[in-house]
Amino acid sequence: MRLQRQTVVPALVLAGALALVSCGVLSPSGRSTWSRTNLPSPPSASGSLLWSAVACSTARACLVGGTDNNNNNNQVSVLEATTNAGRTWTDRSDLLPASMDGGIQSASCERQNCLFIAENQTVTTTTIGRSEDAGRTWAVVPNPPSWAANSISAELVGCSASTCLVYGDNALSGLPPSGPADQYHDLVETANGGRTWTAIPVPGSIAVDQIACIWSGQCWVLYEMPYSPLEEVATTLDAGSVWTKVGSLTLDPDHLVGFACEDVRTCFILDDSNSLTESHDGGRTWHASQPPTDASGSTELGTDAMTCTPRSTCWIVSSETGSLWIGPSEGSGDALRSSGKLTSGASPDRIGPPLG
Repeated sequence: MRLQRQTVVPALVLAGALALVSCGVLSPSGRSTWSRTNLPSPPSASGSLLWSAVACSTARACLVGGTDNNNNNNQVSVLEATTNAGRTWTDRSDLLPASMDGGIQSASCERQNCLFIAENQTVTTTTIGRSEDAGRTWAVVPNPPSWAANSISAELVGCSASTCLVYGDNALSGLPPSGPADQYHDLVETANGGRTWTAIPVPGSIAVDQIACIWSGQCWVLYEMPYSPLEEVATTLDAGSVWTKVGSLTLDPDHLVGFACEDVRTCFILDDSNSLTESHDGGRTWHASQPPTDASGSTELGTDAMTCTPRSTCWIVSSETGSLWIGPSEGSGDALRSSGKLTSGASPDRIGPPLG
């Protein structure tokens, strides 16, 4: 099960109003070059910040969300928006619904349509928020009706084409499961911004750890299997009705903070220690990639979230350094998606009922 790492930025750093944005080019060979610019801290912040989500409506227009652990020992949601790749930012924290006030946990946008998951200060659960104008206005989305009986809360979201996938489990209930058979979790799909939900198969029987989607309609998940040290990779072309296992790799699921694909071939996995792994065959095989560096050129830093856009632009967030990196990489576009072919290699495993 994915756990949120509680790294925060000291209040003294925020007072200096200097979060850093670095821009770079990631190539398939793993080489990268980086430049830097500055990002002011949110005016609403009064304590230490944990940035935990980033979602983009274009390659240059993105929302970054997280939690302000303020001086009153309260966790408060913060939301910043940019339309020019981080040169200027607008604070949108006050636009969030009251039930999304406890800190933003996960986010995904498909063009202007976004779903965000945030904690609720008044109840032990999360709230799903919908925006259809890239974060300018918000509406609360009801959880799937079946979740209440098993104390399931939304944890992960990924949006693609006209649909979004949301994964939830009972981790927030305060009653940890005694084993894999006792854990309650569910994966659902919505084609109308959360107004209605459809249950879909859950790859694996322990947990889904990350979701990644591209706007053309394909999604991937990282998931765990019982008694296996491997993190499995599966993909879907039909909003989760059928999942195809494409690969596996050795990762610690408790430290994963980002999983993002920029097209049908190029995907990245990020952990909380700035370790970056990439695939150029749709998740079938993986290798280490050159991660971003801090102001002194070091890669030894904590990282918290990642996303990519179809324009081959990826964003990585670090609360520890107060930094946001933007890296346009050499992606291949969505050409393979139009052919309906998966880049999974021979004889992939199918999860779920066959398509009719």
